[in-house]
Amino acid sequence: IKLGGDAEGLARSAAKQKGLVEGTDEWEQARLEAFERVGAEVAEEQRRVLDAGGLYIIGTERHDSRRIDNQLRGRSGRQGDPGLSRFFISVDDELMRRFAGDRIGSIMETLRQPDEIPISHKLISRSVERAQSQVESQNFEIRKNVLKYDEVLNTQREVIYNWRADILLRGRASDLVRQWSEDVAEDVARTATEDSLDDEAMVEFSREFQMLFDVELTSDPDSTEELVEEAVAVASKAYEGRREELGDEILAAIERRSVLMVIDNKWREHLAEMDYLRAGINLRAMGNRDPLVEYQNEAYDYFSELMDSVARDSVRYVYHARVVQAAEAQEPAQRQLVAAAAGDVGPRRAQPVRTGEKIGRNDPCYCGSGKKFKKCHGAN
Repeated sequence: IKLGGDAEGLARSAAKQKGLVEGTDEWEQARLEAFERVGAEVAEEQRRVLDAGGLYIIGTERHDSRRIDNQLRGRSGRQGDPGLSRFFISVDDELMRRFAGDRIGSIMETLRQPDEIPISHKLISRSVERAQSQVESQNFEIRKNVLKYDEVLNTQREVIYNWRADILLRGRASDLVRQWSEDVAEDVARTATEDSLDDEAMVEFSREFQMLFDVELTSDPDSTEELVEEAVAVASKAYEGRREELGDEILAAIERRSVLMVIDNKWREHLAEMDYLRAGINLRAMGNRDPLVEYQNEAYDYFSELMDSVARDSVRYVYHARVVQAAEAQEPAQRQLVAAAAGDVGPRRAQPVRTGEKIGRNDPCYCGSGKKFKKCHGAN
């Protein structure tokens, strides 16, 4: 803030209003002429402002933050210029009502001053500053608490972004798929045979294994560990079979597209679930449980499910992907084009001959049921 005005800024504005291009000789000449013209006026205005005591800041309320009030006060004494600031507050202001309204109100009642007479006292100033300090402390605790919740999601976000970086920047989609294949095969084997190795458990294992890896695995293991080893070996062999069938380049493209699609879709769903969780987690405090701890535990469970789901869906897409040759894909369309070009030269199916008037949808049905046609024989 420059008391009296900014001579340089006014000179630039005057040169710009003439339609001159900034930086040219004509523009510079016009700026200098305008600066000489307005410089004296600005100096006179500055002298008048200084004689009047400088800039006077009047505030109609006190902000919750002392920093805002101090910034406003600072406008009145820039660069050694004189100036004053004064704030007028009311006992009915939000800040006073929340922290010091009753006490200050009782003091004003004791003084029995008319409402139109302002009261200025150090006690009131200290009470206002104390109230501002309490508000700042509350806001700080709120921000710190929000940050703790955000850190939970940021940790999960780093894992997702590392996966995407491995795929997009480091070309490690194949490494992820191979690792996930082994993990998923082991998880399927352990989950299906967690209670026993009976026929029902083995049927369930074979069904889920084939659904994920598109390969049959019939086994009669003596233990869960033996089944895990066999499942991992079959999954690895099936992956190598996919590589030989499709080739490295095509398989890499399938892995890249499939894994990225799964990660993006699952991550969006996860973010929506986390928003729902965050919206209602504070209700856990009614059960004498820390909402932050509950949020961390629930978020960990959600993210564990996300990682398992990403691995399973990625493996299923990669192992079930089928490559359709371009010529085969275009053949039906080409046949349609040939048929259209040939015209109506082929045999045509006989069309029924209508001899009567067309029945309307709201007309009585021809069968004599008494219902409307649209609710009887015309329903289909």
